[in-house]
Amino acid sequence: MEGSYSTLAAGGGDAVRVALGTAGNSGASPLFQVEKMARGMISEAGDPVEFGEALEDFLYHYRQADSMAYSANFAGGSGKPKPPAEYLKLAGVEVKEMRIQANRMAAALSEE
Repeated sequence: MEGSYSTLAAGGGDAVRVALGTAGNSGASPLFQVEKMARGMISEAGDPVEFGEALEDFLYHYRQADSMAYSANFAGGSGKPKPPAEYLKLAGVEVKEMRIQANRMAAALSEE
């Protein structure tokens, strides 16, 4: 998702949320129910503590990305609000962090 994030973000906040598996046809996303799947893998990890910590970090950034993408849908209004593009940019930062934490989880799976 990271490599094509700018293309995805061009579709707006809902496009990002669909890719995250949190809106619309969420079942089509590989991230749909990621928490349930990953929690089931903790006991299989070579380093379950590291995997669990990385998972918690991943889920934090996952929720933040969803929140920022959701906010992009409602940005604007009176005063000096952040434009939707700013929220989508912040969601992209969270997606990059998700990738880092996913790599940590993968490394923890194979550690012994």
